[in-house]
Amino acid sequence: MTDDGELLRRYVETGAETAFEEFVRRNLPLVYSAALRRMSGDAHLAQDVAQQVFITVAQRARALSRHERLTAWLYAATRNAALNLMRNERRRLARECAAEPEVSEAAGAGDFEASWEQLKPVLDEAMDGLGSGDREALLLRFFAALPLAEVGRKLGVGENAARMRVQRAMEKLRAALARRGVTSSAAALAVVCAQQATAASIPAGMATSLSATALAAPVGPGMKLLLWMKSAYVAPGAAAVFALLALGTATRNVMELRATEVEVAAARLEQSMLVSS
Repeated sequence: MTDDGELLRRYVETGAETAFEEFVRRNLPLVYSAALRRMSGDAHLAQDVAQQVFITVAQRARALSRHERLTAWLYAATRNAALNLMRNERRRLARECAAEPEVSEAAGAGDFEASWEQLKPVLDEAMDGLGSGDREALLLRFFAALPLAEVGRKLGVGENAARMRVQRAMEKLRAALARRGVTSSAAALAVVCAQQATAASIPAGMATSLSATALAAPVGPGMKLLLWMKSAYVAPGAAAVFALLALGTATRNVMELRATEVEVAAARLEQSMLVSS
């Protein structure tokens, strides 16, 4: 199976929107479920969070295609987008309540088990407190639902070592939850996470809709520069000069491009022109 980084590389290098949509479809359960928990079950707000996450992915696709812990990045990006949206939502509600004192929010009803009801409000907070390696192991195993062999491949270890990492991380999560009043054995906690962590019902067509929205969002200047270099006819070597000049005057996103990336892009442009000449 093509990994997530390769899907993003294919999108960046060839503009294949189908590759980006596959990336969204594959990672939407993780992102949407985490967003739904953080937004207290509000499906509309959770969808807004997921949309912002994948817009960011589209804008930073080149850098993210090389990210070693992409699953963990998506989880952190979901947290940050949710926090931003919650701040905005609190301001909106404060304004509405000031204008209309009788405004109140209806509590959402849930169909989960009581154990999950206890776990759900504090799970992401406890996950945030784990070390990045422990969080990555749990995300891959229970939130992304990968088999241990695949978890090991992504972590760069064997299957047995991956199993031990997951077990140690789950024990740390159990201890963190116990400090928040949720007591459970590590084994029972693993079962609940595996069954419920990404059990949110994703609306039909949501992946396609989010992909279209993300791809339609304004493209960052760094990506515009590389797309220009790939499409414009420029004398050999001039693309590299243009890129270096742009790096000194464009926005921070362009400045973050590595010099090697510019050189590679220029070399590819020159090679394509030689082939076509």
